[in-house]
Amino acid sequence: MKKKEKISSIIVFLLVSTVFFGCEKLDFTQFTMDYTSEFTYSGGLGTAIPFTARTPEISSNSASTFSANNTRKDKVEEVNLQSMKLEIKTPADANFDFLNEVTISINADGLSEKVIATKTNIPEDGLTSIEMDVEGSVNLKEYVTSDQFTFKTTTKTDKTISNDITVSIKSVFFVDAKIL
Repeated sequence: MKKKEKISSIIVFLLVSTVFFGCEKLDFTQFTMDYTSEFTYSGGLGTAIPFTARTPEISSNSASTFSANNTRKDKVEEVNLQSMKLEIKTPADANFDFLNEVTISINADGLSEKVIATKTNIPEDGLTSIEMDVEGSVNLKEYVTSDQFTFKTTTKTDKTISNDITVSIKSVFFVDAKIL
């Protein structure tokens, strides 16, 4: 019986030690930042013609988001693209059947362009939204903490479109930062 009591005492001691000495003050925060932008495919876009479009500059508004999460941009450790989705805004009856593949890059002043999302072999199923395959392991800290950045889309088409098609890009970035 003494052996069981001794083992029980050791287990209790280890558990209590873990609770008291194993807990550290958390000094980091993790949150997401959402951005939406748009671009237009021009009517008359022919087949097999690479098409490149840039979004208008996106103000990162990172200072206010960082402040709301008790951090600053100099405390940011890493920023990764978590998800990106293309959605047709207008016209209402349009779909992505004309697309074969899409590549999206991010760019900011003083930084080189970096591919962050792709989609190949897009099916002709009447899709009005496309979930992109994201490069989630690429650290985008410098881009998202800059004052402004842009997305560049490069596409290959397999059908001609007759009308302009406006597309929104919805992106979610995951931020890991130290707390103030």
